[in-house]
Amino acid sequence: MRVKPIALVTAANKGIGLQIARDLATHGLT
Repeated sequence: MRVKPIALVTAANKGIGLQIARDLATHGLT
């Protein structure tokens, strides 16, 4: 079983936090 990496981004509703969350999701993180 493969373990999928998880990232916790705070303040992901706007600004740089939102962009970081989008970039991480693009790279397969949840």
